[in-house]
Amino acid sequence: MQYIINPKPNNILYRDTLYRGSKQFMHLFYRTHDQQIIGLYQKHQSNKVAGQILGLAGSFAIIFGVGNLSDENRKGSGWALIGGGFASLMTGGYLSLQGQRNLALAVTLFNQRHNKAVLGVGVSQQQAGFVYKF
Repeated sequence: MQYIINPKPNNILYRDTLYRGSKQFMHLFYRTHDQQIIGLYQKHQSNKVAGQILGLAGSFAIIFGVGNLSDENRKGSGWALIGGGFASLMTGGYLSLQGQRNLALAVTLFNQRHNKAVLGVGVSQQQAGFVYKF
C-alpha cells in the first residue's frame, strides 16, 4: 500500500488499484477490523474536516478584516478580524497536516500488519518457477 499525498483528494495505491477519497478509504480500512488503523483513519477525517472549516473561516475573516480597514471607525475590528483570521487559517493548516500524518501512519501500520509478501516455488513435470505474491 502506498500513500500518495495530495491536497484533495488523498490517494492510496494498493494492489494495482487507486483508492481516492474517504468512501473508498473507509472500505479499505474497515475491512481489516483493526481498531488502531480505523482510529487513525477517523482522526484523519476529523482533522481534515476541522482544518478545512477553520481555513475557510479564517479566509473570510481576513477578507472582511481588510474591508473594515478602509472605514476609519472600524479599524480596530478590522485588525482583530485579520489577526483572528490569520490564527484560524494557520490552525486549519496545522490540522490538515496532522490529518495527512494520521493517514500516512494508518497506511504504514496497515503495511506492517496486513501486507504479507509470499514467495513460493512451483514445480510441474517439465518446468519449475518462483511465484511472488504481494
